[in-house]
Amino acid sequence: MTLARIPKDFYPTESKLTHVLQTSVNISGSVFEPCAGNSDISDMFAGCITNDIDKTKLTHWNLDATEIRSWDRFGKYDWVISNPPFSQALPIIKNSWENCHIGMAMLLRLTWMEPCKDRALWLHNNADQMTRLIPVNPRPRFRKDTKGSDNATVAWFVWEKAWSWNSLHIQCPFQFRHGWR
Repeated sequence: MTLARIPKDFYPTESKLTHVLQTSVNISGSVFEPCAGNSDISDMFAGCITNDIDKTKLTHWNLDATEIRSWDRFGKYDWVISNPPFSQALPIIKNSWENCHIGMAMLLRLTWMEPCKDRALWLHNNADQMTRLIPVNPRPRFRKDTKGSDNATVAWFVWEKAWSWNSLHIQCPFQFRHGWR
């Protein structure tokens, strides 16, 4: 049985998932959450600035994080951390990467690693700055209207601006091959 998507792809992130990130990555400085929802992620970072497209959410802004003009208003932060809607993840990730000083961490389905036509080039071009992939087990339960866990494994994908596997003379462990046919 296929379930209907929840409006605006609102799938709350329980705090334990953010704790996994916090114990794996040293995140300091200013933090921005572009898809804050109920502030489940942002509440875990003191002083986090928030946005959500849903105007009923209590955030600093209620703008569309897929649009570059929204980011002109948001400004730049040391870190951008989010669980973006899967259907809109790529434009939000591109905007986040352009507007962070240190890095970004995104909670995504593990299938986001697939170098599909829409994200293949971005994954390939940014693989050298991908520092971590942190899959979580057991799978979280994002929907309260179902039993058990979600049907896809999720992971924290972390990219850092100052990092480069190549500069360390280490072959990047993240290889995204596309157009191989």
